[in-house]
Amino acid sequence: MNMWGDPETAATLDESSDDLVSLLFQICGPAHIPWHDARWQELLLHYNVWVHMEHTRQHAGDGVVTRACASMAKHAVISSNLAALCLHASRMIRELQGQQQQQQQATTATTSATNNSDNNKNDFTNKIALVGKARATAGSLTLLRTLIHDVPPAHLAEALLYRSRDEQRSGGERMAGHELVTCLLNFLSSSSNNNNNLAVPEMYDATVIVLQLLLVLLSSQLYQPMVSSFEQGKQQRSSNGGNNSPVVGNSNYILDYIMEDARRRRRQSHHNRHDQQEEPQQDTTSTTTWSPQTLLQTCMSWQLQRPTAPPRSIAHHSSELIQAVIAAKSGGESTTNKVGPDGMYESHVVVMAEKPKPVDKRKASSTGTTTDLVRHHHQKRTSSTIFFDATKGVVVLSSSLMLLPFRLLTLALGLLGRGSGRSRGGPEYDQLRKKHIANQNRQTNDVLWITKSPIADLSTSLLLILVHNYRAGADNSNPFRAELSVLNDNRWDEMKELSSATTAAQEEEESSQVLLGSCEQPLLQQQQQEMSTNFENLFATFGSIVHTEVGALLLYTMYQSSPVFAQSMAVRSDLDTLVVPLLRTLYFSSSLRHYHCSNTTSSSSTATVKSPNGSMALSPRNCPFRSPSQLYLILILLLLFSQDSSFGPDAFRRVMVSSVPWYRERNLKEITLGSLLLLTLLRSITFNLNRLQDAFLLSNCCAVLMNLSPNVVQLHDYAAMRLVAVTISSLKKYATFLARNDGKDDDDLTTPVGMYGEVARTLLGVLRHCLGPKNLDKNLHLIYSLVYSQTEFKELVENPNFLKGQTAMDLMRVQKVIQVADQIIHDDGNARTAPKAFQALESNIDKLKEVSEQNNEADFTFSYEEETDPEIFFVPYIWEVVVCVVTASTVDWDTNRIEVFPLLEEEDDSGLGGTEVQEMKGFAEDVSDVV
Repeated sequence: MNMWGDPETAATLDESSDDLVSLLFQICGPAHIPWHDARWQELLLHYNVWVHMEHTRQHAGDGVVTRACASMAKHAVISSNLAALCLHASRMIRELQGQQQQQQQATTATTSATNNSDNNKNDFTNKIALVGKARATAGSLTLLRTLIHDVPPAHLAEALLYRSRDEQRSGGERMAGHELVTCLLNFLSSSSNNNNNLAVPEMYDATVIVLQLLLVLLSSQLYQPMVSSFEQGKQQRSSNGGNNSPVVGNSNYILDYIMEDARRRRRQSHHNRHDQQEEPQQDTTSTTTWSPQTLLQTCMSWQLQRPTAPPRSIAHHSSELIQAVIAAKSGGESTTNKVGPDGMYESHVVVMAEKPKPVDKRKASSTGTTTDLVRHHHQKRTSSTIFFDATKGVVVLSSSLMLLPFRLLTLALGLLGRGSGRSRGGPEYDQLRKKHIANQNRQTNDVLWITKSPIADLSTSLLLILVHNYRAGADNSNPFRAELSVLNDNRWDEMKELSSATTAAQEEEESSQVLLGSCEQPLLQQQQQEMSTNFENLFATFGSIVHTEVGALLLYTMYQSSPVFAQSMAVRSDLDTLVVPLLRTLYFSSSLRHYHCSNTTSSSSTATVKSPNGSMALSPRNCPFRSPSQLYLILILLLLFSQDSSFGPDAFRRVMVSSVPWYRERNLKEITLGSLLLLTLLRSITFNLNRLQDAFLLSNCCAVLMNLSPNVVQLHDYAAMRLVAVTISSLKKYATFLARNDGKDDDDLTTPVGMYGEVARTLLGVLRHCLGPKNLDKNLHLIYSLVYSQTEFKELVENPNFLKGQTAMDLMRVQKVIQVADQIIHDDGNARTAPKAFQALESNIDKLKEVSEQNNEADFTFSYEEETDPEIFFVPYIWEVVVCVVTASTVDWDTNRIEVFPLLEEEDDSGLGGTEVQEMKGFAEDVSDVV
């Protein structure tokens, strides 16, 4: 077996023949079992089984684990057994944390000791103890995570309150939930100093399970309607003002406790810092206690380092298994799971958590690229055989069983199994698919998440949830956000230390050296007390993860929470590191080449419907992106970049992109970042007009274009051609809708005339800036494209709907330039090819500038501002990303109870085994000039 634990027993638990199941149902029943009872020890000794425990809700209540969870949810308040399990888990976490620190001290002693014989023995003993405690802790936490998940949020506080029935023992009641959360956060805060222990498979798995348990504990917010802290504050003020209406709030028991405790600990840490300035700093090697700063530092350090799951760990096994599942569906006509020329998948169905690093082809060819899922005596099997031999959640592999989590199996079959009309797995596969897939309506837009570092992704998810909640009130109402607001770049500390050392070495006078030390050392200590990180490393990390929803959310969070980080972004000239991955995601989100839809032609939610402008709209199930919120966030980030005064000039004049392998319509090489940005935005705008009709998306695209318009120069020839083509197409549609509306314009972006009018005015504004005297000589490709399309443009000028107003004035400005440019080309007898036409235009640039009109309108910048209640958007979206992306294949969330974000509507099951649609004919016809 390629991982530790006993997945075979976990997959075949049977109540009729298993004493372990009988013990499980005892603790889940109504009878109280004291926490010191021997049955707890007997139960927790089977950690190798519990660590692979899986709650398969698809079994419709007939599974052992499903019935155990339901029984615990029913009796937890009465029996206090769930609270007792929390107390045991807390004890085991404390012991594991102590063993971890002991291991670190032993390693340090071994390194510094001269005689290592005894130290090596102690080190080996400590490692054995660490592995044993990590295994036991991982098993108990998995059992706790599974059993606590179904407890209703309203009963969670009582369920986690331990009430002792033994009068002879002290402590009648214990806040087991508070104690558990404190131990979990203490463990995470101390783990950033013990990254070497993450190389131990059991320690890595224990850390992953700690993070998963915290997310489940916080999921009471997931299973209730969204009520932000701003809304609660308004209701509270209304109640205090004489209105007797009750204050509507949610039972976020664990989240409330973490926030309250974090505020207290942050105040205490500030007091401690003040005391340390007056008294000598003491050595603190005791057990680490958490604070908002230490927890954020741990989460950010893991995202920066992205520690990889070691071999033999359950996390490593799951990562390899996901890749095997995807490989099983590769080939044939399916394109949803093919890797593009840049090494990344081109569909939102399969997402890589991190951009792959460049691989040495010579080294790769010598070592091979096939993943070895079977070691030692196990016979090797193809990934296709592994996948389709699935029965009852396990995979038969020679004489052994290798666990295939049922959650992963159903997710993979639902996402990848629909793209092929034929069955490849035989009758067993067909029965499994019909029983567990056909009868299940997918309520969430899940993806297959490929990650080598689940710790980094889970810790970032925890960070996002904590930072974006409870933002109402004072600036420090959210202690985690308050810590990010004072985040500093520690590169300056390193430079100051180096500068201090150099200066001290050069100074010969002792008094100067003393003065230097007394002046600078307190400053360094004060800066080190604040939260800091290396912004250069953080920027590089964002470059590899910003294409994902998790990475984009983290970038936005840092940009909005940390003023110092936002300032550091404003002075960078290499923002293409972040912009290009965002554009790649936006590009594939505007294509119907990769998506699934049902065969059914009935009026189900999967069918396309006519939009108000007559084009074919998309339903949430067949969109080429996972969520509209993902597109919103990408455009918000682009707007934040574009509102900086230096971004536009750098994008069009300085930053060059050597190649764009993911752009299919044209082989783009040596293109400016600005031209690539313009191409992608034009594609997104046209896709939105013809498919989405999303006003927010459209307004943000237009805002980014208007911010860039004063700096649009040296356009790539293809970008110039697309700008002219989309402008003409939009003006034609705009004229058509104006005629239908009796010539009346409409500023409402939810109407067709309003949407096309906004796009037409925006693109004409871009042309107006490009053809101004300042930029005219740098946009010859655009002028040539306008001349090439002069017939269509002349028809627009003469259109009766454009005879007056700003649109008519802009059209006439462009028409004047077109006429002069056309005359110059005709007067030059040799201008029969494009290069010679460019030469003629360049030599007569003064004539073009004579007819070019100065833009008299004042340039203004569109700036992004958060809504007054940002929690309403970001908190549900973050939970959606956690459920549908990060933990989609590892945690079986109860989608029937989710209320914080909207679920997909039920679909018609008659479309089982549907076909994959490559391109929609209607789309190709009405936007044929887009790509």
